[in-house]
Amino acid sequence: MSKPSQLKSKKAIKYITTILLTLYPIMIYLGLKYGYMRNVMLFLILIFILRLFVLPSFQTGLNKVAKLITYFGLILIVMGWLLNKYQLVLYYPVIVNLIMLILFAYSLYRPPTIITLLAQIKKPQLSLLAIQYTRRVTIAWCLFFIINGSIAFLTCIINQPDLWTLYNGLISYLLIALLMGGEWLIRQKIEK
Repeated sequence: MSKPSQLKSKKAIKYITTILLTLYPIMIYLGLKYGYMRNVMLFLILIFILRLFVLPSFQTGLNKVAKLITYFGLILIVMGWLLNKYQLVLYYPVIVNLIMLILFAYSLYRPPTIITLLAQIKKPQLSLLAIQYTRRVTIAWCLFFIINGSIAFLTCIINQPDLWTLYNGLISYLLIALLMGGEWLIRQKIEK
């Protein structure tokens, strides 16, 4: 296989694993509902391993985070599968929120913030006003990760698959979209 086709294959697998991991809560729910949790966990282990192979090496900050989240997810699912404790896999959204909170909070402590770095991809020279704005957005995301992670944690403790799936597979995604969309609208006004 040629190098360009290998890169295309890796990219396709990366997108497929991203989509499948977005469906993580639904897969868990179906596994619990129909009694196929061990099979779902094996499938998820395969997805996480595939993802590790197709994610770029630790070159950039975002790649490091993606790999870190993938490693933690894999460890959690393997432990759940080996110990036959499906409840462990419910904590994956909590771990994702915790890792993101640590990353975003650390960037507040050691600037530039994550949001500043992302903004500089589009516009390398940001004004002082824009940098202050991206700092506030980073703080907003930190608050979001605290609240979202706390609610995800509560859904794990309550241990009701319907509630866990509703929050982690729908409501959480809607809240992320609202925060991203709201931030985008505010940014359009600031950039004018």
